[in-house]
Amino acid sequence: MTRRILIFGNSHTVALRDGLKFAPPPPGTEVEVLQLLSGTPEKPVGDITQDEAFARMRDLGPEDCLVVTIFGTYHNLLGLLNHPEAFTLLATDENSDENSDTNPAVLIPQAVMRSHLRRALSKGDLLGDMARAAACPTYHMMPPPPKADLSHLANSTKVYRGQEVSAAGFSPAARRLAFWQVEAAVVAEHARDRGLGVIDIPADLRDAQGCLAPPFQLRDATHANATYGARMLHEIMALRYGSDRAA
Repeated sequence: MTRRILIFGNSHTVALRDGLKFAPPPPGTEVEVLQLLSGTPEKPVGDITQDEAFARMRDLGPEDCLVVTIFGTYHNLLGLLNHPEAFTLLATDENSDENSDTNPAVLIPQAVMRSHLRRALSKGDLLGDMARAAACPTYHMMPPPPKADLSHLANSTKVYRGQEVSAAGFSPAARRLAFWQVEAAVVAEHARDRGLGVIDIPADLRDAQGCLAPPFQLRDATHANATYGARMLHEIMALRYGSDRAA
């Protein structure tokens, strides 16, 4: 009997789709990686609508696996580029090196940021709906952590959230990482509260500071490459089935 792994979500699923070239599923396992449709009718990006994805989820059986990467990109909205009024997170006693951002900025208590993120996630119950739609274990996977060095993109004329990259400049790496860490913790809490498992990003995919290590980066500002995707496919197999080999 073939067991199925359905991976569905935002643009960060592309790394896993590309990773299948380097980490093909073992015999008896079928992996489908689908990106949620976005863009415009004239220029659609992705594979599948949310309604179509739910239909696939409902078709999964008890031995299958559902992985979603829906939440976890808010840190880029908050801090990928420098804000006109710079702000960063206040370090906590529990993790005093979490914020090594020494650039001038307004300090926001982490409790305030966590509360803000929890409110944003509480609008609807998309993860819970997905977990209930599938008859198999369901997991959420965060996008990769930020990249420490984005200097090769500093002169880009692309516009992100209304700001031109070259004009605004990228936020310091420590600031971007602090936002990602807090969001990752809140999203994981949100997922577990709804009965989902959480797929952690292995430490060896990250540098000494916690950013995405260079061998696993695409050349853009936020996405990981196929090598990263292949490794995360192994993580999914190990978490769901105890190994990346067929049972």
